[in-house]
Amino acid sequence: MNTRDSRRPGPVPVIRAALALLLTLALTAGVPILLLGTVGSPFPGTWIWGTPVTNQALLGLVAILAWIFWAQFVLCLVVEIGAEIRLATGRSADWLSRLPGTFSSQQALARTLVRAVVVVGLGSAAISTVVIPHAARVDTHVTAQTDEHFAATPSQGATTVPADSEALRDRASSSPQGRTRHVTVVKGDSLWTLAERHLGSGQDWRNIAELNRGRTMTDGQSFRDSAALQPGWSLLLPAGHEASAGSQIADEVVVEPGDTLWSLSENAYGDGDRWDQIYRANRDHIDDPDLIYPGQELDVPHVEEKPPTSSRHESSPERSDPPRPVPSDSDKRSGAPTALPGSAPEAGARSQPDTRASADRTISSEDDAPDKATMMRALGGGALLLASGLFTALLARRRRQFRNRRSGRTITPTPPHLRPTEHAVRARGSSGGEAADFLDQALRDLAARARRGECQLPEVAAARLSDSSLELVATDDTEPPSPWQPGERANRWRLDRNTDLEPTDAMAPYPTLVAVGLDDAGGTWLVDLEAAGIVQLVGDEASSRGMLRFMAAELATNAWSDSVDVLVDAVGRDLVPINPNRLEHTPQIDLRRLAKTARRVNEAAEATGLNVLTGRADGRGGDTWLPTVLLTDGQNGDEVAAKNNLKSVDELRDELSRDSRRNTVAFVSSTARPLPAAVVLTIDAVGHLNTPWSPPLRPNALSATEGASLGQLFASADDGDDTDEPMPDAATGTTPAAELSDAAGAVRHDLTGPRGGETTTASSLLPMADHFYTDQAATTPEDLDALAPTVPPEIAHEILALDPALDADLEEWHSTRAARPRLRLLGPIELRVNGERPHDVQRRLAYYTELATYLVMRPHGSTPAQMAEAFDIQTNTLHSRINMLRKWLGTHGTTGDWFLPESTLSPAARARGVPVYQLTDVVCDADLFRRLRTRGHSRGERGIEDLGLALELVDGPPFDQQRAGGYGWLAETPHDHYLNAAIVDVAHLVATHALAAGQPERAAWAAGVGTSAVPSDDKPRLDLARALRESPHESEEHARTVDAIINRTDDDSPPPAIGRRTKTLIGRQFADQRRAE
Repeated sequence: MNTRDSRRPGPVPVIRAALALLLTLALTAGVPILLLGTVGSPFPGTWIWGTPVTNQALLGLVAILAWIFWAQFVLCLVVEIGAEIRLATGRSADWLSRLPGTFSSQQALARTLVRAVVVVGLGSAAISTVVIPHAARVDTHVTAQTDEHFAATPSQGATTVPADSEALRDRASSSPQGRTRHVTVVKGDSLWTLAERHLGSGQDWRNIAELNRGRTMTDGQSFRDSAALQPGWSLLLPAGHEASAGSQIADEVVVEPGDTLWSLSENAYGDGDRWDQIYRANRDHIDDPDLIYPGQELDVPHVEEKPPTSSRHESSPERSDPPRPVPSDSDKRSGAPTALPGSAPEAGARSQPDTRASADRTISSEDDAPDKATMMRALGGGALLLASGLFTALLARRRRQFRNRRSGRTITPTPPHLRPTEHAVRARGSSGGEAADFLDQALRDLAARARRGECQLPEVAAARLSDSSLELVATDDTEPPSPWQPGERANRWRLDRNTDLEPTDAMAPYPTLVAVGLDDAGGTWLVDLEAAGIVQLVGDEASSRGMLRFMAAELATNAWSDSVDVLVDAVGRDLVPINPNRLEHTPQIDLRRLAKTARRVNEAAEATGLNVLTGRADGRGGDTWLPTVLLTDGQNGDEVAAKNNLKSVDELRDELSRDSRRNTVAFVSSTARPLPAAVVLTIDAVGHLNTPWSPPLRPNALSATEGASLGQLFASADDGDDTDEPMPDAATGTTPAAELSDAAGAVRHDLTGPRGGETTTASSLLPMADHFYTDQAATTPEDLDALAPTVPPEIAHEILALDPALDADLEEWHSTRAARPRLRLLGPIELRVNGERPHDVQRRLAYYTELATYLVMRPHGSTPAQMAEAFDIQTNTLHSRINMLRKWLGTHGTTGDWFLPESTLSPAARARGVPVYQLTDVVCDADLFRRLRTRGHSRGERGIEDLGLALELVDGPPFDQQRAGGYGWLAETPHDHYLNAAIVDVAHLVATHALAAGQPERAAWAAGVGTSAVPSDDKPRLDLARALRESPHESEEHARTVDAIINRTDDDSPPPAIGRRTKTLIGRQFADQRRAE
C-alpha cells in the first residue's frame, strides 16, 4: 500500500509563501532604511514658509509622501494579520474588509501577502498520513448532501478540476469516508472555520482548499486559497467527519442596539427573509420575533442540506456501482444472446436498486421541487439547446391557454413550487434561442440545397455547435456546398454562425440529433441517434438514466425533431406532458415494434431506390422516413418480454445491417449487458462522457426530480377549455386606485353591480341592453357581464378622487421634453431617461433596463437580497450595478433627489427599517394603461374615451424583445400575462362599442391593436372578422380572417379544436350572413 502526506504543502505554495515573506520584510523594513538613506527623515529640521520653493523643499515633500505611503501599507499589513487571526478563530472580519485612509490596492497587496504566508503556515501545523490502497476505485458519485444531477453534470455545477487537485479527489473517493459533500458559504466563513465546523479541526482547512482549488464558483470567480470566501459559494468538503445529516451548527452572536432578526439574517445568510431560521433556533429565548434586546446571546444556525431520502434518489447514496465494462469487439461480432430491457437478472447477479417507484413522482410542494439554482445548473452549459426548446414549447402552451381565455380572467398561473423551474426555463431558454434557431435553419438549409441538387446530404454521426460555427462530423466523404466549408479534419463540414440563411420549409434531415455534452472549449456536442442505430450508455447508473431523460426532453422540444416518435419506459414517463405528441410512455419495451419499423424502411428504400436522407431531401414518401427512437434504462418488463427482446435485438441488428446507411430507428439503452453492434457512450469514473467523435465531455443529464418538475410545469399549463381563473386583485400601491382594481386595471368585481339583463344604467361602459351588443358585435352576455358591469356612484367618485394626476402623467409620457424616466413595457422594452449614461450602462443597456423594470414592477421596492436572488448575483455586485443605474436615471429637476435613492434612504426603507431599493416617479405605460382602464370604468359610457387612450399606448406584445437570459423573475408574478389579458379585454370593449355605434373602422383598429399585442387570443380576431363583415368590399378579407382563426396553430401540432365561445360566434356570423343573402 502507498502512503502520502495529505496536508504537507507542496513546493509551489512553499515557494509562493517564501517570496511573499521576503517581499513583506522588504516593504516593512527595507523601505524605511532606503528612505532614511536617500531622502532622509520625514520631519525637516526647520520649517521656512516665506522662502521660494527649492529642489530641497520638493525632495522634502516627496519624503513626506513616501513615508505616508509606507505607514499606510504597514497599517494595512497589521489589519490584515488581525483579520486572519479573527477568521482563524471563527469570528467575523467583515468590518476590516476596507480600511479608511488607505488605498484599496495597498490593502489588497497586504491581504495577498498575508494569506500566502498563512496558507502554508497553518497548513503545516498538522501533518497526518493517509492510507491509499493500490486499487483504489475512483468514485464520483456525490454523497447525500448533493443531488444526482450534480454528480452527472460537473459542468453545470462548475466543478472543473485542475490536474493538481485530481489526486486529492481520487483519494477522497477511494473509501467510504472519502466522498465529497457541499456546504454553502455564509458571511464570516473562512477555510479555517469551515474545517473546524465540519471536519472537527480548523487545521484541516487545507483539505477543503485542495478539493476546491481551480473550481469556478457561483459568481464566476475561480477558487484560490488566498482569496476571501464569498457568501453564496458552494464548496466541496470531505465527508469523513461530517456532522449528522441535516444537523444545524450554530454561531453565537450578541444582540447590539438596532439589531433585528431580519438584519441578523442578512448578515449571516445575505437574505433577511431567512430570519425565521434564527427565530426557531432561539424560540426558548424569544417570546416575540419583533422584540430582541441588546445583550441577548442568540444562536445563528448554519443549516446543512439534508441527505436525500430514497424516494428522491434512484440509487442508494451509500454506494456507487463501478462502471460497466465496455463491450469488446468480440462481443459485438459474436451476436450472442444479450440481457435486454425486461430481462430477469442472472443467477447470482447482484440485484439492482428498484427505481420504478420514483419514475412517476409527484412534486407537490417547495420541499419536493428543485430550487432555482438547481434548475439553472441543469439547464445551463451544454443544456442551452434543451432550455431553448423548453422555453419555446412553454410559450406555445401559454399561447394556447390564451386562445380560449374567458373575458375578465387570466390563464392559470404556475403553482408556487414550480416557479423556480419556470424561472430557469425562461432565463436559460431565452439565452439559447439564437443557437437553437441557427442550428435548425442550418440543417434545413442543407436539406434545401440537397433538394436543389447542390450537394448530397452527408451521413452525419455527430455535430459540434460553438459560438462561432457549426461543424458536422460525417462518416462518408462528400463535398460541402457554399457557404459550407470543409472542416479542419477529414469528413467534416463547417458553417460560420454569422452566415445569413434563407428561411425554408424543407424537412429537417437529421431529426434525432441530441446534445450530449459540453467540451472544455465551450462547444456543445450532438449525436445523431438514428445514424448510430443502437446506442448503449455505459457507466454510473444515475448519470446514464439522467442522460436518457435529457435525450427524451430534447427530442420532445427540439425544432429539428418535429417528426420524431419517442418511446420511453419508466425513466422518461414524467417527461411525457412536455410534448405528448412526440413522447409516448410504454410500460413494456417491445423491440419487435422497432425491428418491424426498420424492416418496412428497408423495403421502401429497395422499392423506391432512395435512402433515408435522399427521401427526406426530395420529399418523396415523406412519412416513410419519419424516425422512431426507443429510450430505456432496462429496469422494467417481465420474463415473457425479456425472452421476446432477446430475440428481437438480433432482428433489429440484422435489419440495421442490411444497409450501410442509416435507418429511421434508434434504440438507446443503459442496460447492464453489452448490446451487439452498439455505439458506446461511456461515462468514466471522473464523470466525463467519452464518445467516438469528441474529446471528453461534461455530460448532459436531468435528475429524476428535475425531469418530474419540468413535466409538471407543462402539465400545469394545460390548454383545455376553462383553464383560466379570476384575475387577482392589484397589489397595494401599484396604482393610485389599486385597492379598488384588479391586476389588469378593471374595477374589482366585488365592488361592481350586475348589468341586470335588459335593464342597464349609465354607470356601465356599455349601457345599452345586452342584445343590442350581441346582435351588432362579436360578443356574448358572459363577456358583457365580466367586462362592462355597473359601477356604483360612490366607487366611481372614489376612483376619480384617488388619481388626480393621471392626465398630467399621460402628458408627461407623450412629451418630447419629459423630465422623468419613462419605461415602455407595452411593446419592445425601452427605458428613456435624461441622466448621464455611464460606460458600463452603454455597453449593457438591456441589462440595466431590466434592473429598472424589475423595480418598477415592485412599487414597494426590493431588498438587496431579494434583488440579488432574482438576478443570480452577489449583493456586493448588485450594489455597484445599482449605483450605475442610479447615475443613468439621474435626479429630480426640482428637488435634486435621485430617482433611485440609496437603499437606506428610500421611502420603503424609512418605513420598514431595512435597506430597500425603490424607484420613484418613473412613468410607465403599463401603469398608465391600467389607470386609464380603472378611470374609464368609473365614468360610464364616457369611459370608452379612456380605453381608447389606453390602446394608443400599446406598441406590440407586452415585455417584447426581452434581454437574452433575463426576465426569469416574471415567473413569480406574471405581469406579462395580466397585461395580455388587459389589452385584449380593453380592445374588445372598444370594438364592441364601436360596432354598436356603426363605426366598423374604429372597431377594426381596436381589434388590430389587440391582435398585434396578443396574436394567440381569438377575441380580437373575431372582433376584426365582424368589423370586416360590416365594411364594404372586405368580404374576402373577412373569409381569410375566419379561416385563420379556425386553422391557426401555435406550434408544430395540428390546429386545435376551437373553443366554445369561438365556435358560437363564428356560427352566428355565418348564420347572419346566410340570412342577409
